[in-house]
Amino acid sequence: MVVGLTLGLAGVGLLMVGGPSGHVDPLGAGFILLATFCWSCGVLYSQANALPESALRSNAVQMLAGSAAMLLIGSGRGEWARFHPASITLASALALAYLILFGAIVGYSAYGWLLRHVSATAAGTTAYVNPAVAVLLGALWGERIEIKAVAAMAAIFLGVWLIKRDGVRQLVLSQR
Repeated sequence: MVVGLTLGLAGVGLLMVGGPSGHVDPLGAGFILLATFCWSCGVLYSQANALPESALRSNAVQMLAGSAAMLLIGSGRGEWARFHPASITLASALALAYLILFGAIVGYSAYGWLLRHVSATAAGTTAYVNPAVAVLLGALWGERIEIKAVAAMAAIFLGVWLIKRDGVRQLVLSQR
């Protein structure tokens, strides 16, 4: 399982440098690592403590809290001065609607269901799979995929497979 987790994490790291330049913004990478750490802490907390009965209410509160935090951080960084409503295109508005509906509401609700029905390790594999799925969806929209991204996705999917395989093996051994 540790090999699978390490391989998946390495794949996500490789995706971060998957562009042609290979340049990584250290601040952005730091925030990605911080977000991943916080997410992992939340997963472990939710596995050890009783979750609210209403999954929808719980998801809504978490998404509103995250939105409020991003609004404060963005405002503090002066992002309102760089926002121009005239630059909003139909494609960008549809992309935002897609992310809100499927990426946040449907995806986050499905994740909440996972937390209630599988181990924290199994639920945590979504953190690896989601970036790979995003790259694949981008390819469907005509984005070019670099060879580094293909290698990264292979590492991610192999890591998730190893995690799942080890989880099944542990379940079978525990049933004996």
